[in-house]
Amino acid sequence: MSISQPYTGLSRYFRRLAWSIRKRLTPNNFVIIPFDQDMSLCVRPIDRLGKRVRLNGYSDPELATLLDTYLTPGMTYFDVGAHFGQFVLMAGKRVGNTGAVHAFEPTKGTFAQLKTSVSYNNLPWIKINHNAVADKAGELNLNVCATGKGEFNSIGAPMRAAQDVDHIETITAITLDDYCEEHNISHIDIMKIDVEGAELAVLQGGKKIFSADNGPDIVCEFNEVTAENMGYSAADLYNQFVNYGYQLFRYDRITGELHNEPANQVYDETVNIVASKNVSRIRERLHLS
Repeated sequence: MSISQPYTGLSRYFRRLAWSIRKRLTPNNFVIIPFDQDMSLCVRPIDRLGKRVRLNGYSDPELATLLDTYLTPGMTYFDVGAHFGQFVLMAGKRVGNTGAVHAFEPTKGTFAQLKTSVSYNNLPWIKINHNAVADKAGELNLNVCATGKGEFNSIGAPMRAAQDVDHIETITAITLDDYCEEHNISHIDIMKIDVEGAELAVLQGGKKIFSADNGPDIVCEFNEVTAENMGYSAADLYNQFVNYGYQLFRYDRITGELHNEPANQVYDETVNIVASKNVSRIRERLHLS
C-alpha cells in the first residue's frame, strides 16, 4: 500500500478556505472526510489535528509512513491513545480481517468520533475501548482541554496552559496485562503509545507483555514537559524500556532508516521513539537492509 500525499497549490488553498468557513459556522459538528485514499474519518472543524489530516493526509506523516511500511495482513496492532482514530483505521485496513486492532481512548467526545470513524469503514476486526491505560485499574481524573485541543488531554497537568482545561472527566483505567489476559491475547506485533505523559504508567501496567521475549515493537511519544507533569522524566521512560530489554531508535521518514537513540537526551519537543527487542525483525518489517 502507500499513504496519501499532502494537497498542494490551489487544491490546498481551497481546502484550507473551506475548512475555515466550516470552523466558523459549525465548529463542533461531526464531519466525515476522505482519508487514506479509500476510507472515511470523523473529525470536527474545530479539531486542530483534523485540519492537519484534511490538508496533509495525516496529522503525523512520519508515523503514517512507518505504519504503512510495517503493517501486513494478519498482524495485531494496539493503539493506546487512539484519539479520533486515524491510525486505528490505517492499521485496520492494512492488517485485514485476518488481523486485529485494539484501540483505547478515554475522552468521552473523542471516543464518540472514534466510534463513528470505525463504524463508517466496516472493519469489524477493530475493537475500540472507552478506557485509559495505566499502571493499575481504577478510576482517574482526566483533564480535558478546550474544544479542538483534545490531543493535549491528560491525567497529569496538560502541556497546554492551565486555562486551556475546559473540564475534568472521571474515566476508567485498565492495564495492558489485565486486558490481554481477559481477551486471551498472547502476541502483539506493534503498539503506538501517545498518552500525554502517562507513557510510563502504560509500560508499568504491561510488565508481562513488555518483559516477554516476543514483546511488541513500540512507537512511543517522548516529551519532557508531559513526563514532568506526571512526576517523572523522559530519562525514566527511556530506562524503563531498557529494563524490559528494548533498544531505542529514531525513524527517519525520508531515508526510511532507524538510528540508535542515545540515553540522556532532552526532549524539549515531542518525539516518536521506536523501541524493539528484535532489531533484525523490525528492520526486516521496515524493509531495511
